[in-house]
Amino acid sequence: MNTAGAPRKRNPAYTITQGAMIAALYVVLTMLSCVLGLTDLAVQFRF
Repeated sequence: MNTAGAPRKRNPAYTITQGAMIAALYVVLTMLSCVLGLTDLAVQFRF
């Protein structure tokens, strides 16, 4: 049983999966910005 103040221990596979999802989202958003031409503007969006 988890008490209110105790931190939960995460499964290592969950942490790896979460990192992979963030990396995949970054790639998709970067490619989408290239397709939409946002990289050719005077103001560049860099993440």
